[in-house]
Amino acid sequence: MPQESPVIHNKLTPKSSGVSWSTLIKGYIVFVSLGIISHWPALYGGFIWDDDAHVTRKAIQSLSGLLAIWTKLGSTQQYYPLLHSLFWVQHFIWSDSSFAYHLTNISLHAFACLLLVLVLKKLSIPGAWLAGLVFTLHPIYVESIAWISEEKNTISAIFYFSSAFYYLHFEEKKVKKYYIIATVFFVLALLTKTVTATLPSALLLLIWWKNGELLWKRDIKPLRIWFGASIVAGIFTAWVESNLVGAQGTEYIMPSYERILLSGRIICFYISKIILPTHLVFIYERWTISRLNPISYAYLAVAIGLLVVCIWLYLLKSKSAEQARSLRTPLASYLYFCGTLLPVLGFFNIYPFKYSYVADHFQYLASLGIVVPICSLASLGIKSVSHKTKLLSTTLCVLVLVCFTYLTVVQSNAYQNAKTLYQVTLDKNPECWMAHNNIGVILLDEGKTDLAASEFEAALQLNPNLVGPHANLGNIYSKNLSTQNKAFKHYEAAIAQAPNSADIHNLYGTFLTTIPEKHQDAFNQIQKAIELQPNYPEAHYNLGILLSQFNDRQNEAIEEYKAALTLNPDYVQAHTNLAIILAHTQGGQNEAIAHLRKALEIDPSYAEAHCNIAPLLASDPSQLNDAISHLEKALSLKPNFAQAHNNLANLFAHIDGKDLQTIYHYSEAIRINPIYAEAENNWANYLVRKGNHDNEAIDHYRKAIAIAPEYIIIRYNLALLLMRNPAAKQEAVDNLERLLRIAPNYQPAQELLNKLK
Repeated sequence: MPQESPVIHNKLTPKSSGVSWSTLIKGYIVFVSLGIISHWPALYGGFIWDDDAHVTRKAIQSLSGLLAIWTKLGSTQQYYPLLHSLFWVQHFIWSDSSFAYHLTNISLHAFACLLLVLVLKKLSIPGAWLAGLVFTLHPIYVESIAWISEEKNTISAIFYFSSAFYYLHFEEKKVKKYYIIATVFFVLALLTKTVTATLPSALLLLIWWKNGELLWKRDIKPLRIWFGASIVAGIFTAWVESNLVGAQGTEYIMPSYERILLSGRIICFYISKIILPTHLVFIYERWTISRLNPISYAYLAVAIGLLVVCIWLYLLKSKSAEQARSLRTPLASYLYFCGTLLPVLGFFNIYPFKYSYVADHFQYLASLGIVVPICSLASLGIKSVSHKTKLLSTTLCVLVLVCFTYLTVVQSNAYQNAKTLYQVTLDKNPECWMAHNNIGVILLDEGKTDLAASEFEAALQLNPNLVGPHANLGNIYSKNLSTQNKAFKHYEAAIAQAPNSADIHNLYGTFLTTIPEKHQDAFNQIQKAIELQPNYPEAHYNLGILLSQFNDRQNEAIEEYKAALTLNPDYVQAHTNLAIILAHTQGGQNEAIAHLRKALEIDPSYAEAHCNIAPLLASDPSQLNDAISHLEKALSLKPNFAQAHNNLANLFAHIDGKDLQTIYHYSEAIRINPIYAEAENNWANYLVRKGNHDNEAIDHYRKAIAIAPEYIIIRYNLALLLMRNPAAKQEAVDNLERLLRIAPNYQPAQELLNKLK
């Protein structure tokens, strides 16, 4: 083992360059200002792909949700607990303001740029401020800054650079407190994004670059714990990617030799985008890697060739320690670049590989292995003795920064909203089926089902084995009786592609729930979803909906709704549907009211809960005004809410002086929903009570029966009214006889029929 030499070590260690606080503050202001200017088009942009999995969703917005972020796998998309805790805090402060998230991410990136400058100054690397400016303005970083989900890049970079800064301080001073601070920052970085696990290797490279050697006790031993933490974090994240995020399946099967070929192409791709940052795309083309394709070998040859050149330079004889360090620079930089990219070089499966093997945000930190040496070289040119060289270098640097700013502004334009981003993606990558699918989802949310279906079909033309588009088309075609056969086909295709997807079984079962003769199939599909994923609140909820349609299975429906609420106590729809059943059980009204109040506590804007609580409150005359207020609130939230109009009319029907309001709300309910049999029946009942409106009431009863021929109460009410007129006796008899064929044990109808005969 080589012996340590303090004399040589001190001689080869560059002196740290201090930076005043005023300079740091001015530098940060410059970085933030340039970040805002260059990313201005995206600053007011909305949420895009994956943001819903990062901006804290409703289920974990409580304190218990914050605890779940740390203790419950699956509560967030990836197990980055510190990241999602910081998202939780941000959501608590500014809720769903996308502007606030964008401004925060620009500010975080600017801080990361400042810390990069400090680290480079610590290492006495020329061009530190220039590197900070390039890091601020280079268009390859737009994806990390303009995409809210990639706040994990900027936050983790802050911890990464802070850890590096303090570790280098420890390496220089050998003061334990700096080691502890560096370790804390490293752990924070790992808890934010696992790609920072490459930091210990990066630090060893820097130490080797400075000193020209690595000693076990001095250099490697202090990082043993860090390497252990990195390995554990890497293995755990790989498991999460595969088992929870979904990075498994045929798309990820690739022989080892193809993965090696892929790594070469990825390295060349990223270098090319750093040097010539044009044609940047949110989702790049997904390459086909084949051992029969000579181009794949060419990329690998270039990647290996660059390494060979760097090693050759390193092996050249040097006349001084400074020259030796310069000759080590290309190798150290290239190894840093490739080593930091290692998690995304294709050797490990990560979910985005389903769409593309490369993404700009993957090289957020790695790119510095190329950017910093170039900036350092440019800075040396600026500081050269020759005035002509200095002027040329300065001019070139300014022009490059201006070009970067322009390209960044252009690239930021794509992030104005999700639809724009996907359309720009398709313009540059027409084979991107994911963009077609996601545009379809947006159009579906806008109610443009025909256009959405076209996008889903386009996605399937590019890749017929996609699960999402098949499921989405199933959802679209299930809404119309004339296209239900297509819905069956697409749901079955989705299940064939993903037989173990609880989501698809649940979706299919939900569709089958609407078809009476398919209720057993619906039950089987939803049960399968629960079998695959027992802690699936939506599946329990949908099973509750199915069971609630059977009079003899109400208790089972109650249990399923309660199971959904056990898994997700803030499940507003489950609270509401459970209350509807409880309201019709003996002694269940108070419990029903409690569930509806809980639903409104969780979501005060849930119109259905306002609508359903009103009739329960109205059973107590002292709460009639409260009931009316709830219905008026429901209609203010959802003006075309037919049930709320009907319920409000029912209340006004029993209040003197409210005739005009009663008629208005019944008419609105039927205008909104022309096949609303219950509203027709209620309107008729109101007219009967008012007297002298028999003919009008009979018309409403007849309309209700035409809509719902099996609705026995309406037939009974109509028969009662018809029997007043001897000329209508036969119609009354016909209705009662039809009623008794439907419900032979309905005694009031039998007694009335006996009287008429």
